[in-house]
Amino acid sequence: MKLPIINAHCHQVYDSQEWSIMNIHDTLRFNSSQLCSVGIHPWYAQEAFDHDRVDDFYRLIQNKNVRAIGECGLDKFCSTPWELQLEAFSMQIQWAIEFKKPLIIHCVRSQQEVLKELKGFTGGYVFHGFNRNLEMAHSIVNQGGYLSLDESFLRTQQGRIVAKHIPLDRLFLETDNEPISVQGAYICLSELLGVDLEEIALQLYDNALEIGLIET
Repeated sequence: MKLPIINAHCHQVYDSQEWSIMNIHDTLRFNSSQLCSVGIHPWYAQEAFDHDRVDDFYRLIQNKNVRAIGECGLDKFCSTPWELQLEAFSMQIQWAIEFKKPLIIHCVRSQQEVLKELKGFTGGYVFHGFNRNLEMAHSIVNQGGYLSLDESFLRTQQGRIVAKHIPLDRLFLETDNEPISVQGAYICLSELLGVDLEEIALQLYDNALEIGLIET
């Protein structure tokens, strides 16, 4: 059996045999043949509003190969005005409701604020590149969210703790900006948990089906 390997978030497709969800934050880079997520990143929200590109994002997310909306969220370290970040994030939550698509969440030093905005949202949402502690991980999962981890985080002490205490049915794996295959993260998680690689791959595949990140 060929394992269904899901890369929940990447910025370039390294292995064509994986189900890679490539992130697009520039509408001019959209490729309708690639599974992807499309959204207004908090870093670039000012540009999107200033150049009247919001309608372009709204149009693109309706494409069948756009499997999620994002990255979207909140970032206290970026220069984008906070109120504009909130406006962009709230708008994309409404798009997710309208088109029944999951959200890929970008969150920097703003977890409580992000979860507050997501309160009552019943669709799937994935905190990509999660690298915080177990308490924060539990607060996301307990509200109904998912965590996406990369290989480098899994090799840290904090990453190992998170991976061992969060159920597999609430996890995804990703490569983010790294030009590598996500299979390294799968192998790392398999060894860390003492769980067969096939079992992990099948569970994460089911997770992706559950929230609509992929289709059969």
